[in-house]
Amino acid sequence: GGGRGRGAAMAGARGLAGLALLALAGSAAAVYRGDEGFARAPGYVWVFSDGGNQTLGERGPSVEVVDPEALAVVASFDVDPATQWADPVYMEHCHGDHAQMMMVADRGADRAYILNVGAVHAGDAAAAVVATVPLGARPVHSYALPERGEWWAHADDDGHFDVIDIMADVTELARGPVVAHVEVPGHGKLLAEPGMPVAYASNTREPFVYEIDLESGALTGLFNFSSYNDSPEHELHCPGTHGLAFSKANNHVYATCSSVGLAELDVGPGFRPVTVHRQATGGQVYTTPDEKYIVVLDKAGDGIHVLTPGAPGEASSKDFPTVSGGGGEPDKPAFFELPDGRGWRMFVSLVDNVHALADAAAEGDAGVGYLDLLEVENNPEEAQALTFVPGAGAVARRGPYTYRSIATTGDYVATITHTPTPGVAIIDGATGELRGVVETNLGASRVRHAPVGVTDLMCEM
Repeated sequence: GGGRGRGAAMAGARGLAGLALLALAGSAAAVYRGDEGFARAPGYVWVFSDGGNQTLGERGPSVEVVDPEALAVVASFDVDPATQWADPVYMEHCHGDHAQMMMVADRGADRAYILNVGAVHAGDAAAAVVATVPLGARPVHSYALPERGEWWAHADDDGHFDVIDIMADVTELARGPVVAHVEVPGHGKLLAEPGMPVAYASNTREPFVYEIDLESGALTGLFNFSSYNDSPEHELHCPGTHGLAFSKANNHVYATCSSVGLAELDVGPGFRPVTVHRQATGGQVYTTPDEKYIVVLDKAGDGIHVLTPGAPGEASSKDFPTVSGGGGEPDKPAFFELPDGRGWRMFVSLVDNVHALADAAAEGDAGVGYLDLLEVENNPEEAQALTFVPGAGAVARRGPYTYRSIATTGDYVATITHTPTPGVAIIDGATGELRGVVETNLGASRVRHAPVGVTDLMCEM
């Protein structure tokens, strides 16, 4: 049923996790991919493009490195024609030359690219590809676990994670596979919070959230919603899980449940599902960097839900009206800390699937929107709406699977764009104004930030 499904062996680790969380409460901001700590270091935008139609002679997949200050491509290199980019994550290793690396999943050829960021930044694009490492079938999401010096990639068709140890030999898998399904593999994510000995994983095709021991890779616990599969009205109906977030405030994990709502799970000593918030539908969930709020991006519902974590074991509250997407259909966020104590701004990439267009062949130009979280906080009775950034272009429409990558990059925010210019739009984080659009290869798929040089941020953990 909705029970624990865990062994007594985890009791000791659970207590340790609590201690580690207390120690970390005042440190790093909320994690999503694991490399957020580097976001404000001056640097470059890495743009991963799938290229055009190669049979027509168009350029194939590539990487462009863009200087957001100069609005210029400063480096570019082509990769294997079979490549279809999925998630990139920036990492640094902390021995010898303290190399900068970008680890990128390639869902087209079931492998990881290990890229030498430092060499590319120094002008040696020929030395960009350190290695390609075979992964499980269809890897999409990937994550940095800085404390462990590991990179994890989720292979959707196999329902497992592959692990590379960046402090060891990056040309091979360190261990694995780490299985993250019970019977049916599916698309899933990882939640690995610094200081916790366990991580949590999701699966859009199973009614579970999985607890994984990071050291052994073993499945040590399960939030099991399967007994409510045939009871759509039940409070804990959750047919599949996707987005994941964690709140230090209450030691709760949040998981999006298909189109049903947001599951809230107490992963403290109680280890039980608290509720499924039906008024917070959407596929993506994040903790704000100041740890104050849980935000759910509801692409299908064209809104953003803001929840306030409550006491441990108690349900979070929805104290604010849903933020309107203004027809843009919010997809992914990039958080930016405003100067002068003005709090956090959440930039949101927009996919604009539904606007009626004068020219049926044209794409929408909803581009990017942003929301200042203090505006929400200071106006609890008043529904807020996204402020649009005009000119940020649009991406090709793929219905519910339209995807628009966005990332904070130093003083700027970058997002992919396909039309009218193929490339990357650069937005000034503090003013919210478009700085410009830099043309790159066709088919921009992902953007990620890389600092100009080694920061040693990971090495100090």
